[in-house]
Amino acid sequence: MRNLDIYIYRLGKVNEGEAFFLPYIGRVRIHLGYLNIAVEYEIVYEIYTFLGKIGIEAAQIVPLKYKTPNLNSQEASRYALDQLKESFNQITLNKAKLHFVRENLLTYTFVLISSELDTDYYVSIDKCDGHIHPKHEQCTGHQEEYYLDINTTLSIVEIENILAEFTQKLSNQLIGNEGIKDVFCFENIYLEVFKLKRTYAIEDCINFVSNIRIIFYLPKYKVGYINGRRELMKILDLIKVHLIEGILFANYRDSYILHIENGFINNTDVENWSLK
Repeated sequence: MRNLDIYIYRLGKVNEGEAFFLPYIGRVRIHLGYLNIAVEYEIVYEIYTFLGKIGIEAAQIVPLKYKTPNLNSQEASRYALDQLKESFNQITLNKAKLHFVRENLLTYTFVLISSELDTDYYVSIDKCDGHIHPKHEQCTGHQEEYYLDINTTLSIVEIENILAEFTQKLSNQLIGNEGIKDVFCFENIYLEVFKLKRTYAIEDCINFVSNIRIIFYLPKYKVGYINGRRELMKILDLIKVHLIEGILFANYRDSYILHIENGFINNTDVENWSLK
């Protein structure tokens, strides 16, 4: 379906007018606008990749429907309150105030402030249908990313040999932050395997130590992308018997989706994955 466009930003200095502040690099995003195209995922991703190669520092793939969203911020706030009733009791909500924080291409973000809450609660509402964007949906841009951290006696080569029977190796010379990586391609999912150099706080909390990471990339605007989650589960079924333990994270690893232990996977409902 030809239903995707690309929005372009320019990274500028902090004092360059209106922009979204990026504190980790001390720069801001200057809004430049849409390319005003309408293409399917395979083509838009090629354009997106090309923009990066020619020096465009920031771009986002956006479904066309978000260019003319159904909801304004006031309407979205009502959707937010209705859905927050499922998470908080009425007494808490009666003492709370919902404040508008910001608007981006896909969502309106609000913060719920209440004396009944230990911390402020942020919620992002979809601009088209009003659903709450969970953390992994907010962070992925044009693709879902999942991190499988595993504790295994298998080497990287042995894991790759298992994967190679069911997929094709795209390249053995892809340079990334962790060094040279091997990249594998299923029909609706890409993945790479590398040795893990550190653990994260969530792993420390659940007393889990991992030695290898597999990163899965699912292009969420590709037709039938949900099949990528099913392919991910097939991969887990392939390797689970070789694992001492494994944790599947979404994006920034502050929450996890499923736990693998003794060859058992505790959450196989890929249609309704939620963070734990």
